[in-house]
Amino acid sequence: MSLLPHARPLSRGSYAALLALLGLLAFFARVRAGDHVVEPERFAISDNDTLRRLARLELLTSGEHGYPFVERGDGSPDGSVLHWTLPMDGVLLLFDRALRPLYPQARAGEAGAIWAGPILGTLSVLLFGALIAFVLAPTSALLATALYAFASTSVSVGPFGNGDHQSLQHLFLVGALLGFVALLAQRGGRRGALGVGLSLGFALWVSTESQAILLLMGAASFAQLLLAPAASVAPLAARHRTWATAASAVVFGAGWIEHGQPFAYSWDQVSALQLHALAIFALFLSLAPSFTARCPLHGKNAARALLASAAIALLLGALAWLVPACGTAFRRELASFEAANRWVQTMVSEYRPLLHAHGHWYLGEALERFTPAVLALPLLLLALLRAPLLGIGGRLALFVFASGTFALGCYEVKLAHFFQILWPLVLVVGGEWILSRLPLPARGACTPARIGAALALLLVAWNAWHLPRGTTQLSTAQIAQRELMDFVRELRGSGPNPELPAAVLAPWSLGAPLLYEARKPVVASGYHRNLEGIHDGIRAFLATDGAAIEPILAKRNVRWLIVQPKLDFFAEVNAVLPELPRYASVRDVRFGPGRLRTLDFDLDWDRLEPTILFRLGFAPKVQSTPNARLVYESRAELSMPPPLGVAPAFRVFEVRLSSELGR
Repeated sequence: MSLLPHARPLSRGSYAALLALLGLLAFFARVRAGDHVVEPERFAISDNDTLRRLARLELLTSGEHGYPFVERGDGSPDGSVLHWTLPMDGVLLLFDRALRPLYPQARAGEAGAIWAGPILGTLSVLLFGALIAFVLAPTSALLATALYAFASTSVSVGPFGNGDHQSLQHLFLVGALLGFVALLAQRGGRRGALGVGLSLGFALWVSTESQAILLLMGAASFAQLLLAPAASVAPLAARHRTWATAASAVVFGAGWIEHGQPFAYSWDQVSALQLHALAIFALFLSLAPSFTARCPLHGKNAARALLASAAIALLLGALAWLVPACGTAFRRELASFEAANRWVQTMVSEYRPLLHAHGHWYLGEALERFTPAVLALPLLLLALLRAPLLGIGGRLALFVFASGTFALGCYEVKLAHFFQILWPLVLVVGGEWILSRLPLPARGACTPARIGAALALLLVAWNAWHLPRGTTQLSTAQIAQRELMDFVRELRGSGPNPELPAAVLAPWSLGAPLLYEARKPVVASGYHRNLEGIHDGIRAFLATDGAAIEPILAKRNVRWLIVQPKLDFFAEVNAVLPELPRYASVRDVRFGPGRLRTLDFDLDWDRLEPTILFRLGFAPKVQSTPNARLVYESRAELSMPPPLGVAPAFRVFEVRLSSELGR
């Protein structure tokens, strides 16, 4: 059954023309979603990751820095090696070379950055439509593509003005996930498997968040083999081994390029860690055919043979951790991941859970991202197991795949775009099966096909209504931040160590704009490899006297301090640094439309009021001291809940150590 009734099936030419039209509309939707302003003198780019990458690209392309690139200005003066990899750098520079003549006011990389999102997002839509046609009838494939093209999650991955690497990762994952589904449907053959592996390998290179997809693909492959006839295990295993080998080749080469040798371990950068997982999977696929060959009939014995193959592969893979160097590297990376994860899931909004905040459950954002049909997800997944599309093994594999990607999105909203790739397929396949089982007439206006088409178009309309909408004007907060950056850029002076550039200690959310727009070293940007700098910044703001903050100022060579009065900072720091006392806690969360939420706090005034952040940031008026001279107050003000009043959005202080006062 197809969701759109047609007297004649769509030809390839008609399908391609309609897909091209969808791609064009998707491109305009992504341009419209842009949240930045192109001005005659300069760009106003609001995405911090884009600014952080542009700061890196400007230095890389100057020829003064080698690769891997060490950023000395972030976490000053120690700096760090950025984990961002070369593919997105290359894409931005390629786009920039073509588009920069249109923007004479642009700095290096900016023109490519603002257009990377819409271009890569549109390519994702076209690739989605091309691959989904291997699995669904043409009309159903077009509806699935429309559901994907205008979903707020897929649009927000690559809006105009966003040069983050997630848009490139998403493009490769569309190829990997839908190509994998085509393999489950026995479509594509060896060339298709190679395409899946190459797409997955490059997705891992762009972002190691894609390792979650690798693990789910392994689990889904196992599920398919588990329910396949014994005679089909060998050809299926060979097909999966093809994509695993292709992905391994990309990861091996990428690791060599990024680290100078292929066996470095890194949880946040392509490395031997992903190669190890692929090797375990390839070993399982090599063992499975020989084990099941001894079980001619599908049944418990064949299932036990597959389980034994998986257990042996996992056991042999785990032996690598017994090698002292490997075990030490793995434990070091695990500790680094745990520390970074505590910070991002507490203080970075895109890493929050999808369905709840601070202990309060909320469905509004899930409905906005995935339409109200997500409420029927359990039923649709069960219908997926019954739909006559991929064979029982393929359906179980798709069930595992879809359930797993949805769980990842619930755990961390940043990963919701994984599920968005599979969600239209689940909707169409599961929905078709459910409609076919309803007691509906075969002719007339209420046939399953017509009702299905109407429901699908309603969901497309829901997505279109909830599309992200950008702005053509700077907000009050953006104007205040721009004025701050303009002021800080003109500051001159040396730090406690005059041989090093003087740094600015500021909230981490201002780090990327300070690096790129104000061109000042900062402690530190919102970047997990500078976690020590972020921790030092937190401790400095919570210090109660100069004796506690001065060692940090000296270590980081800080001359200027920026304070911003935000109460949620006090509620979050205890989760990031558990050894700190509790300054505040969230009492209540008030949810608004979509992703809007307002927090109410219980505050420990005895602990809050002595802190440097509270004394310098929250008071309506402050006086300069010999150690902290007020040099700037923003015109914009922030209103805070009673008994607090109004304070400037930003204040800048010139800070000096006690040992400097006599100079």
